[in-house]
Amino acid sequence: MGGEKQVGRVAYKSEGVNEEDFASGLHMSVGVVHLPHLLHNKGVLEETSTAAMAKSLLAFRDDGREGEADSNEEVRNKVAASLKAELLAVVKADAYGHGAVRVSSFLSTSGVTDFAVAQVKEGIELRREKAVRVTDSILVFAPPVPSSLPLYHTYSLSAAVSSLFHAKAIVEAAERDHLLLRCHVCFDGGMGRVGARSISEIVAIVQELKSSENKRKKRGGQDGEGWGVVMEGVFSHYPSADDPSCPQTHEQWRRNRRVLEEIEKVYSFPLLHFSNSAGSLLLSPLPFPTSTSFLSSFLPSAGTQQRRVLIRSGISLYGTLGSEEVAVNFPLLPCMQLFSTVTFVKVVNKGTKVSYGGTWVAKRRTGIATIAVGYADGYRRMLSYSSPSADSGGEDEGDSDDERRQRWKREGRAYVGINGHSYAVVGRVCMDAIMVEIPLPADSSVSGGAEGSAADGAVEAERWEEDAAGEGIYTCGEIGGVKVGDRVALFSHDPADACPTLFDFAQLCQTITYEVTCALTNRVERVYRG
Repeated sequence: MGGEKQVGRVAYKSEGVNEEDFASGLHMSVGVVHLPHLLHNKGVLEETSTAAMAKSLLAFRDDGREGEADSNEEVRNKVAASLKAELLAVVKADAYGHGAVRVSSFLSTSGVTDFAVAQVKEGIELRREKAVRVTDSILVFAPPVPSSLPLYHTYSLSAAVSSLFHAKAIVEAAERDHLLLRCHVCFDGGMGRVGARSISEIVAIVQELKSSENKRKKRGGQDGEGWGVVMEGVFSHYPSADDPSCPQTHEQWRRNRRVLEEIEKVYSFPLLHFSNSAGSLLLSPLPFPTSTSFLSSFLPSAGTQQRRVLIRSGISLYGTLGSEEVAVNFPLLPCMQLFSTVTFVKVVNKGTKVSYGGTWVAKRRTGIATIAVGYADGYRRMLSYSSPSADSGGEDEGDSDDERRQRWKREGRAYVGINGHSYAVVGRVCMDAIMVEIPLPADSSVSGGAEGSAADGAVEAERWEEDAAGEGIYTCGEIGGVKVGDRVALFSHDPADACPTLFDFAQLCQTITYEVTCALTNRVERVYRG
């Protein structure tokens, strides 16, 4: 498994899975995570967003009309030439199943300074494991429960302030308990999940936090000292950015611009982040108010804090998106491949039932391989396959691997790759195992029925069984080039692995790539490359 491949406009070396990953026999299923792909994807995201931001900035004039020169053209040109979009690495949900501690440590060591998680517990883990530097920031997306605010102080976490209620609770806790609480204001630009909606409430939140910050500064506290509020950033979230034709996205971009204009009248946040994964590739990451004062605040100036534009990238950082149609336009490299192990091989006669409920019945003498992955590992039970009533059982005979894969994709049927060939899942997915059909080679000399015998050649039969119904089953070490201990590719970006891509696998599961990687359980060992 592995080789030189072409993805988008870039070539990469796929290391695949190594024998040492399975050598101890302790881990039957392994998720291979390619850490260098994170840096490649970071570069793609930052470069694409920076170019879109410059283009958007140069297209607007003071009154909001596009395509005409205006009085602050010189300032806009300077900002467009100097301002860069920077990564805010979203490592929530165990880095989308890739392993938050290892991913964060790799990114922090590589120079990333800003991280985000969904819950306080996730941020605490990064601090306790020293996965990021002390000076790196960790934003918690979930609105804070007031009783958790001391944890934000202790572990230097930044709170998402989503309402005036939360703002008042933060200010009260900071003053009462002498806590230093860092804050990002979150407003609802159209997602409808969390965040203040009305401009009046958004402005009131900023004013409430600013009052506490001013008190802290009067006490002589710098941003990392004393107690009170530190106002770090402001953000919103696009719900449909992966659909370029969605009117809501463009309306939200314009609304974000209006909200930011009102916020700027009260406070200038040092960090601004509005784009999620798809937004960072398809939209300008900053909905610019084009007043000269606003634009000038992004220019380097002695004695002032440099303002930064962040792109809040989650799934795109890991090399995929919610929409394959969008993803193919960008040279992102998927970071994860999923492999398992063949644990049992046998030959069954026509009429043999496989797995729970006997919903799949062999329509011919065939091979079955059992693989050590199931729904307890995150391999979805919906990928089970029952015998169609009209199934002749010989539909794969004579077909090439590619023809079989294309038909299975059309049918929504799960399959795996073993030694560069593709095999379809049969029967119900179990908690700990799946079964795949290994069609017998044409020259197989194994005969059927009770009078059959295991012969030399394509099938090496080790044991013969006959049950009360007269079904013959050979338990074997190898069938048609598939043997116990072989590595099985469940999803991979390497075509040589002959299995679904992550996008294909998500389609089979009738879900998105996010859910596939997040659903992989701790029983799947993560192995890191790079």
